[in-house]
Parts: sequence; structure tokens; C-alpha cells
Amino acid sequence: MTRRFPRPNAILQRLPLGSADLLRYAALIAVLLAIEPLFPAQYQIRLANLILVQGIAAIGVNVILGFAGLVSIALGALMALGGYTSALLMMRWGWPFPLAFLGACSLSAGVSAIVGLLGTRIKLNYFLLVTLALSQVITMVIVNEKALTGGPGGLLGVPPASILGFVVDSDPRFYVLIVPVFVLALYMAQRLRQSKAGRAMFALRLNEPAAQMSGIDVTRYRVFAMTFAGVYLGASGSLFAHLLRFLGPESFSLSLSLYLTLIVVVGGIGSNVGAAASVALVTALTQSLQSLGSWWVVIYGLVIMALLVVAPTGLAGVAASLARKAPRFVSGMRARVDRGP
Repeated sequence: MTRRFPRPNAILQRLPLGSADLLRYAALIAVLLAIEPLFPAQYQIRLANLILVQGIAAIGVNVILGFAGLVSIALGALMALGGYTSALLMMRWGWPFPLAFLGACSLSAGVSAIVGLLGTRIKLNYFLLVTLALSQVITMVIVNEKALTGGPGGLLGVPPASILGFVVDSDPRFYVLIVPVFVLALYMAQRLRQSKAGRAMFALRLNEPAAQMSGIDVTRYRVFAMTFAGVYLGASGSLFAHLLRFLGPESFSLSLSLYLTLIVVVGGIGSNVGAAASVALVTALTQSLQSLGSWWVVIYGLVIMALLVVAPTGLAGVAASLARKAPRFVSGMRARVDRGP
């Protein structure tokens, strides 16, 4: 009797919950690390690092906007909170990087949770004003507390990250650090999307009254979404600080919040992968258009508007549409080949 061995997909399905996903994301880490030597210059490695740092922030913004349906303009402020917290804990109090990083994530998550709790007491239209107020307060503290934050001149001499003796003092070394952190952030956000909490958030975004009638606790899940995203924004701010080794209030202006919101819209609201891919696309578009001089901003705006008109569901919607049409296209091509000339 011939013994039939299970197919690879069947083997993966029998592994413990999440193991198949872990293998896929481990493969993604390996691929991203393998392409690092292909970057032709130091500038490209720095750009790749910035894309991955902003990708973590964009995934967090997607949880707020794409999962819970909240619009916040305190995104840059929460990143600033994470960046300055991580830098000051290492510079002033001598904390090691892992603890400073966790402190930055915790503080940003705590502040974000408080804002989310306040937002549940008011209408969503006023929630935008609450986040605007938070953004202004954090900016004023950064600018006015010169003895602590360096004020408008910025905070110089931010120490490099260091983990178990591995000092991240160059862009190639930072790339080795940021790749696993980015992939872990993507993995956790995808797990959230597939969880009961993620489905409850999507229900709130799509139809809040119907979700409430189904027994979904609006306060609980909105605060959870803000807290979860606060961790991501704090982590992104911390990594940004130790990448550039300098922090200034202009790095976390209101335009950063608008940029991150645009990233999520272009990527496809609700799609973590789309948000991450959108960062790379928009950054590449920006870099390619800057050679056009002062006109690049106008052309950039027109391209983004055209993209949103042609693909209102974002990159994720386009990819999903192509995936649906691909089998029919292949079937049609096979039928033509079978019919012959």
C-alpha cells in the first residue's frame, strides 16, 4: 500500500495556532535582510530605514483610522513623545536602550489611551479637536522646555541604540535592528485584525449603532485601538530618534500627522500591508519628483489625487481586485489556447 504524504499546506495547518504565519513572517525577515547588500549607496540604506520606521507608524495609524474609524491629528505628537522619552531616558538617566524603548512605547500608549477615553465622551467630530489640543500641548512643551528638550534648536547627541552589546551606530546596523521590529509590528497588527477585538473595531467603523445593538462596547474597543496604536507611534518615534541621533520640533509637525493619514488612505483603509507598502510607494514618488525643482509639490499632489480617483479603495483594493480577476483571466487565456488559432 502506497503511503500518501500530506502536502506542505496541510502540514502548516496542523502546526500550533499562528505557526504558519510565523514561518511566513520569518521568511519576510530573511528576504528583507538579504536585499540589504543590493542598496547601491549609504543614502539608500538610510532611506530604507526611514521607510521601515514610518511603516511602523503607518500600521499604528491604520489601527486608529482603518480599524476603529477614528481620525486623529496627534499622530506626530505621539511620535515626538516616544522619541523624546527614549532619548532623554538614555541621555539624562542612563537607561539602556531596551528599557528606554519600552518606556517610550508605554508613555505614548498611556497618553493615547487617555485621549481615546476622552473621545468616547464626546462626538467624533469633537474628537479631532481633542487630538489637535494634545498636539499643540506636546509641541509647546518641546519648544519651551529648553533645559530638557533643547527647545527650537533641537536635542543633540542622542545616543545610538544598543542591544546585548550590539551597538547600532551605522545605517547597515540599524537596518538589521529595524527589519525584525517592523515585521513583528506587522505580524501583531495582522493578528489583531483577525481577532475578535479587530472584528469588533471594524464593526464600529462600518456601523456604530448596529455594533452597539450587537453588544459591542464602544468605549472599550476605541480605547484599546488608541492604546495599541500609541505603542506603535511611540516605538516609531523612539527608533526615529536613535536613527537620526537628533530630535527637533519640526520633525513632528502637524504635516507629519496629515502625511501618515494620507499614507493609510493611499494604502487602503483597514489594510496593514497596504499601509506599509504605501510608505515605500509615496517615498519613492517623492524622491523621484524632487528633481523637478519647485514644481514637484504640485505634481506630487496631482498624482496623489489621480491615484485616489482611479483607486478609491487604495493599493489594497487594487490588489484584491486583481486577485479576483486573475483566475478568470487565466481561464480565458487557456480557453483561447485550447480553441487554437
